[in-house]
Amino acid sequence: MPVNILNLPGLNVLDFKETDAEYHIRAEPAAISRLCPHCGRSHDTIKHAQKTLFVRDLPSHGKSVVIHLDAPRLLCKLCNKTFTAAVPEVDIARQMTERLAHWIGRQSLEYTYAEIAKQANVDEKTVRNIFDEYVAGLEKQFKRETPPWLGIDEIKLGRFRAVFTNIHGHTLVDMLPDRYSTSIVKFLQSLSNKEKITHVAMDMW
Repeated sequence: MPVNILNLPGLNVLDFKETDAEYHIRAEPAAISRLCPHCGRSHDTIKHAQKTLFVRDLPSHGKSVVIHLDAPRLLCKLCNKTFTAAVPEVDIARQMTERLAHWIGRQSLEYTYAEIAKQANVDEKTVRNIFDEYVAGLEKQFKRETPPWLGIDEIKLGRFRAVFTNIHGHTLVDMLPDRYSTSIVKFLQSLSNKEKITHVAMDMW
């Protein structure tokens, strides 16, 4: 059996079984982090026990994938607390691979929570929480430009919304959930490098 059947360098595959609905893959960590999450100061740990985690992974060939992960439980010598060792590429808290969590976040932009939950064999609440984190991450990466020529317009998408554009660049700067004057003022105040704006064109009722 190929050791890279999962294509996850952080896991070593030990066994593989297939049912009508799922793939079951037994694996162990190729490496672990011994840093204690409780005190955050010590790597001085000893093996306390072994715990099998049932970790969800990306669906494959129309079937759910479950990794039976043999993860060690460690005891921190400094604070005397136990914890499950962190495993590369695995979200221990959610018991799913990091790539599945990322896939769920991306898919949530196009499909309903119910559709994704069914494909990944997780509950809708988990999908919703992952989507919220995914969007928050995108917002952190988003860099809003402040153009010299700023256009302020409105568009109706369910309700009227204020739209801000870069007139010269023919690009969208941002869109608000409404067109209230208080929202527009708050947005303008939030712009960085406001001194760059030399012209403003507005077409709103």
